[in-house]
Amino acid sequence: MAGSVHWSALVVADDPNAMLPEALRGLEALSPPPSVTVVDNAPAGQKRPDIVWPGLRWLRNPRPQSVGHSYNQAIELALAHAQGELENNFALLITPDVIVGTDLLQKLDALFDAEPLLAVVGPKLRRAYIAGSLDGDRREIEFSDTLDGIGITVNWLGKANFIGRGDPDDGQQILKKPPYAPSPACFAVRLSALRALSAHGPWFQESGEWPRVAIGLFRRLEGAEYRLTVATEAVSWRLTPRV
Repeated sequence: MAGSVHWSALVVADDPNAMLPEALRGLEALSPPPSVTVVDNAPAGQKRPDIVWPGLRWLRNPRPQSVGHSYNQAIELALAHAQGELENNFALLITPDVIVGTDLLQKLDALFDAEPLLAVVGPKLRRAYIAGSLDGDRREIEFSDTLDGIGITVNWLGKANFIGRGDPDDGQQILKKPPYAPSPACFAVRLSALRALSAHGPWFQESGEWPRVAIGLFRRLEGAEYRLTVATEAVSWRLTPRV
């Protein structure tokens, strides 16, 4: 990849006081740390957490917005602050309950560098079940090497089916097949591919459930002859309360 690579991390948070600080500490451990944009959808009157981050862009919506709308806001900011050639700018979209692996960006860089038409990459998403407090050493985590329960069960996007759509609490189930499409909870996107789809957005549909909205973008990118993949060697952890 000619020129230096610039990463932005885009996070949409309905409750920034919950798991967001943990996610930001994970981003801070990356080398080099990405620039970070947080779209805050907390209800009016909720206090913003005391978070110090160099160059942090914090967008507080006056009232909660859909996840699709919020990520469109974040992508618009990422494009406006792109550095150098747009081809060398990438965004990592994560939900606040995801902690990324320390070598995630290097592995994603290698994949994007090897395939110019690769538009979206998702890491293998594991689960960390929270038994106790999230506070320091008192946190008890039981690691589970499973793919995200909101993933895709078939190997091509045109006939993708979601799992976990029945019981609201059944998102813990394990995928039996490796997914082709990235998990909506954590994926990286080439910003130039989004600009090719639309110069000014919207890139995501602004209504509907987030998993289906994300898959809608993946299908549009495939229709534009871009490629998507899951990087099984690139890992992130999703924090989930044990049930």
